[in-house]
Amino acid sequence: MTECFMKIAIFGATGNTGIAVTELALKNVLVRARNRFELLIHSFTTLTIFKGFAVTFNFLDMFSLIRLRSQGISKSNLVQQCLSTPRCNNASTATQDEVKLQYLQDKHAGIAVIGMNRPAAKNSLGKDFVKIFRHHLNTLQFEKDIRVCLLRSLIPGMFCAGADLKERGGMPQDEVAYFVSQLQKMMNEIYNLPCPTIAALDGYALGGGLEMALACDMRVAAKNVKMGLVEAKLAIIPGAGGTQHLPRIISPPLAKELIFTGRIIDGEEAGKIDLVNHVVEQNSDGDAAYIKGLAIAEEIVNNGPIALRVAKLAINRGVDVDITTGQVIEALCYAQVLPTKDRIEGLNAFKEKRTPQYRFDVTIFVRNEKTIPEELKGKVSVILGDVVNEDDVKRAVEGKDGVIVTLGTRVDLGPTTVLSKGTSNIINAMQECGVKRISVCISAFLFYEPSKIPEVYHEITADHKRQAEILESCDLGWTAVCPPHILNDAGKGVYKVCVGSSPGRQISKYDLADLLLKCIQSNEYVNQKIGLGYEN
Repeated sequence: MTECFMKIAIFGATGNTGIAVTELALKNVLVRARNRFELLIHSFTTLTIFKGFAVTFNFLDMFSLIRLRSQGISKSNLVQQCLSTPRCNNASTATQDEVKLQYLQDKHAGIAVIGMNRPAAKNSLGKDFVKIFRHHLNTLQFEKDIRVCLLRSLIPGMFCAGADLKERGGMPQDEVAYFVSQLQKMMNEIYNLPCPTIAALDGYALGGGLEMALACDMRVAAKNVKMGLVEAKLAIIPGAGGTQHLPRIISPPLAKELIFTGRIIDGEEAGKIDLVNHVVEQNSDGDAAYIKGLAIAEEIVNNGPIALRVAKLAINRGVDVDITTGQVIEALCYAQVLPTKDRIEGLNAFKEKRTPQYRFDVTIFVRNEKTIPEELKGKVSVILGDVVNEDDVKRAVEGKDGVIVTLGTRVDLGPTTVLSKGTSNIINAMQECGVKRISVCISAFLFYEPSKIPEVYHEITADHKRQAEILESCDLGWTAVCPPHILNDAGKGVYKVCVGSSPGRQISKYDLADLLLKCIQSNEYVNQKIGLGYEN
């Protein structure tokens, strides 16, 4: 049976940190699904029906691409498409602030907001702006805990003015063509985000700005905002999806009229022609569309995560084909949802008149069953074994989507190789079983100068260093989480994370557990050593 919960194995599960990780995993309602179903679709090839045609899906685990075997598209070509998304590591801090990615918390947990913030250029689509925007889109492709994404402007009265004509004017013709191709890719990436997307139009949306909104699944506009595809007035045409998305959203004749005339319309007229889903009166803060979009997101976020993404796939890929082909796509998508635990949990919750709880599926690895706390018994799967035994470790890793390691240290802090040997066995088992993600709890002494580490910790720190070296040399998506002094207190929910250093002297075991869980769901800290702590 296909499982839709994220299946994880926890090594060192009966230590203080391991118990905290297990408890938090059992309570967590934000984690959604196995990689191959949760991180759904970048592309889906055209479906052609003919006599005897057998339609089968083939899943690519790493990038969650879906293709049809019958189309003969190679895995390497699809992976190359995914890898083409640019990074923005070299951008200045000021430039990176032009587009901000925010993860909402508390009652809005599961909602991401991409905020455009380039006031001097009215959020116009410059090269750096597009590069950073695409970087955030690529991040969201792999965020398991995001169910809805809102696109908004952080500048009052302006959504996006379209192309950066000043920058564009200084480009040679061949560079213009290349940049437009990057814009097209960005719009496709918005359209193909696995989660539902909502554009909140609280200000002008012109040219490429409107094309961004058209690439979203839903649009909300304030009544007084202005929008239009004005490119014909500049002797060009919409080049980032406008000529394709607009006639699919409104009628083709009306889309032609708006594009041919370059006419600018207001939010009220946009609502009348179904260009936007909702029209709202603007408020004194200038964010009425965002507030309405957030309300819609709240309605969506508690629904079945796999159902949301598979429904989006079925609609997006079925809308452009004939009804018979569309029904085949729907049937194939439905077949992926039918055997999932999401569906079973949703039905049970409805019958029991409660909110569905979409949690982790947890397996703990222990040497002695007697060490398992009573409150965890019956709630987790248990594998008995020793971490230095390769066969025991493989039994725990097989069939999982991620692994968390919180192996404890010797009481006497004497010489040991158990931590490094155990980690090596876990990684070998993961590679053999095709499991890609691992987060490991390792001492913050990794960040210290050797002379500043108390002598009593030298031997255990030596094995922690061997652990880290094993992680760094593997080809998995790993994160080494290096905590300071671990408290038994309740988590604060707010802590600082730093790459390559320790930002504080203390951390609750529950906040540490929170980060260990996040690191197997997100790409934010993949292949990095990170410290955490509370700011003074």
